[in-house]
Amino acid sequence: MPLYTDADQVRELYREAAELGFLIPGLNVENRDTLECILTAAIRLGSELVVPGLPICISVTGRYEGRSQLPNYTSLGCAVEGLLAFEADIKGLLRPGGPFEHLRVHAHLDHAQPDLDQDLVELGRGTFGSVMLDASARPLAENRQVTRRFVERWGEVYLVEGAADELPVSGSAGSSDDLTRSEDAKLFLDETGVDLIVVNVGTEHRATAERARYHADRARAIGEVAGGKMVLHGTSSLGKTSLREVAADGFVRFNLWTAVETLGGQAVARDALRNLPSILPRGELEELRSQGVLGDAALAHPGAPSLTYLPHQYRRDKVWGPVVTEYYYQVLSGCGYERLVGR
Repeated sequence: MPLYTDADQVRELYREAAELGFLIPGLNVENRDTLECILTAAIRLGSELVVPGLPICISVTGRYEGRSQLPNYTSLGCAVEGLLAFEADIKGLLRPGGPFEHLRVHAHLDHAQPDLDQDLVELGRGTFGSVMLDASARPLAENRQVTRRFVERWGEVYLVEGAADELPVSGSAGSSDDLTRSEDAKLFLDETGVDLIVVNVGTEHRATAERARYHADRARAIGEVAGGKMVLHGTSSLGKTSLREVAADGFVRFNLWTAVETLGGQAVARDALRNLPSILPRGELEELRSQGVLGDAALAHPGAPSLTYLPHQYRRDKVWGPVVTEYYYQVLSGCGYERLVGR
């Protein structure tokens, strides 16, 4: 199916997820290679389940300070150029007759900044089906006001997600009190009119590694007033909690990026070390050995630089791509898509 860009079509995907109890994954990308890995994993799982139309959310951030993905999408460092490249890639891959035409995919502008990303919101018409307005850097009452105005302006164009949260004061160590309260979640929904809300239940990306953990009791409490409209960020720090448990607690989508980039980057590093004699000339290997960076084993079979290992295509198709695709397949397998079988 072509890319879902109609807000009501996208809302229907989330109504279906809430009704049947599965999760729509929000998978962030900042290059075409990651996009292809996601879609390939989804096609594989859909074929196994005999559910070709798996619903997927492909997310990109704009100028969000935490990670600006559209500027990284090309080497030009420009968010607008990144958006144009992303648009061409995702629409081309999902075109009728293309390799991924049966998937139900919508693109999402994640962490849109009220003062920085208005041009991306405008330019994203016809590409994005949803936008997360992130006003969490402001006091919660002001956050609600800014988000309500955004919904009034853009609610007919996009499914709108808001952040029912407030960033801790700079330099604050934070505590469990930073978690979203159910009464704040309800007030946020009532006052803003958003379709979905991000709630902080301990896995938030801005939490330190030591503090990050999923507070299921808080999630269920919020779910009593916001179930079926909740989005989980910071899923890479979910720990042993399964995605099915997350769905049961009232979430309909989760975001994921950090774990994927970590696994892929580490796979490339390991492969480069194993094949270093076929990547670097002997002189550089000897210099690195003299510096104590390499041991004697690296010069046991020095060989010569080889085009087998040097091209980007090798790293993409033989090293990084297989690891990333398999990881996405495992993640998607935990989303509860089997609930779509026979529908």
